Amino acid sequence: MKKLSKLLLMMLITAFTFTGVHTITSNAASGLVYHGKYPIPGATHGVGYFTYNGEQVFCIEHRQLSPSTGDTVNEQVYNNPAIKKVLYYGYKGEKQYPHFSGHQQGTIFTSLLLSETYHPSEVGDYDYIAGYKAFKNWVKSKPVPVHTTVKFNKTSVQAYYDKTIEKQRTEEISVIGGAGGKVTFTLPANVTLVKSDNTKLTGTVTLTVGDKFHLEAGIDAVDGTYSTGTVGQSKKFQPILFKNPKAGFQDLAKMKKIEDPTGSTKLDVKWSDYVLVSKKEITNNTELAGAKMQVINPDDGSVVHEWTSTNEPHKVGGLTEGKKYILREVLAPKGYYKAQDVEFLVGKGITKVEMKNDFTNTEVSKTSSTTGKELPGAKLQIIDPETGKVIEEWTSTEETHKVKGLTEGKEYILKEIIAPKGYYLAQDVKFTVGANTKVHMVDKVKEGRVVVKGFGGNVKTGVANDMPLYAVTMITALLLLFAVPVYRKVRAR
Repeated sequence: MKKLSKLLLMMLITAFTFTGVHTITSNAASGLVYHGKYPIPGATHGVGYFTYNGEQVFCIEHRQLSPSTGDTVNEQVYNNPAIKKVLYYGYKGEKQYPHFSGHQQGTIFTSLLLSETYHPSEVGDYDYIAGYKAFKNWVKSKPVPVHTTVKFNKTSVQAYYDKTIEKQRTEEISVIGGAGGKVTFTLPANVTLVKSDNTKLTGTVTLTVGDKFHLEAGIDAVDGTYSTGTVGQSKKFQPILFKNPKAGFQDLAKMKKIEDPTGSTKLDVKWSDYVLVSKKEITNNTELAGAKMQVINPDDGSVVHEWTSTNEPHKVGGLTEGKKYILREVLAPKGYYKAQDVEFLVGKGITKVEMKNDFTNTEVSKTSSTTGKELPGAKLQIIDPETGKVIEEWTSTEETHKVKGLTEGKEYILKEIIAPKGYYLAQDVKFTVGANTKVHMVDKVKEGRVVVKGFGGNVKTGVANDMPLYAVTMITALLLLFAVPVYRKVRAR
């Protein structure tokens, strides 16, 4: 019964001391500042709350007198692994114990464990405080913190074109350093980080020591050089002891984290050089879509890259700097001649290559069978035999007619719809579009027509209707028939 009463009393005292009001002040003054004391449950002395130059420091000798604000203390490195562990995993440490209820409990537990470690004769004296022993055992189970460095195993890489994925990518890169170390950086838009387990990340990414990855992007997605900026970390932890020169007064301690600037790292990625191919229309210099294009290796005739042109220049990656290649058009867009091959040399950075296409040009001549000259007045059509669609329609003049934009290699029909007066309709003429295609259609003059060849072209006589001509001829013959006898009689007198 007495033991139970004592236990209840200690629990009440513990609850009171962790929730009660104490004279703790806040002061950011430089040097040593004493802010007040937190009572230790079941003990006649307490735990002081101290700061040095604004940072919290911990009392490590609880059976000594507390120093006062402004006291002089001597700062020195204290390379004790056990003290380092308490400061590293204790309150406000790098890997702080996750179950502290707040500043008061964190300060008391960390100070008491430091005191036990600094003065082994105190070991076990505070295990009765609720939660304290769990904290102490948790710290004991942890490793001694070591100098931690996190960085990339490479600082600069060159991207290359990977045919298997049809993208540019880097070689494999590793994150190295102390266990648990991490690096965080932001990727450019359209760039993907691919981890060794095929996990794909974009945007801002965080990697852990041991991760292996590469970066990849479309050949036309990024260019130039990308840098992660300064990332990684290199830091070591040193316990700092504040020795009080006055006899009988407490020593203090804190953990000093030293950032090593030489331990920081960055990764620079030089995206692959590329060839920028423009496929243009010869008349207005705009990009021409629909051409089937290839880049050929002249050494063996192999196709290195193949695509269909769009309204934007096309980027070709993975070509060897200093080597010659051939740009070839396999199929021209409809209405254009296929361009001749273009040989080019790959240089540093961006190599620009241009290929231009001209419209197909078909010249149509409509002539008279009698004069052999251009015959105006015929209504003509060019028809697509596959669809029956009229491609172009016009009326002939005294000049040949030029038709642009017919598909090279395709067959068409030249059809006469209305012949000029006095001419028969000509038969359809089939033709295939090639280089500088010329199509000739001849109209025959109808019988009974008199055509006089004269200056300035063809001079036609008569009328289009033959009946009046026959009538005039008959009347002339009858007049001659009666005129001859009359003439003879006159002569006879």
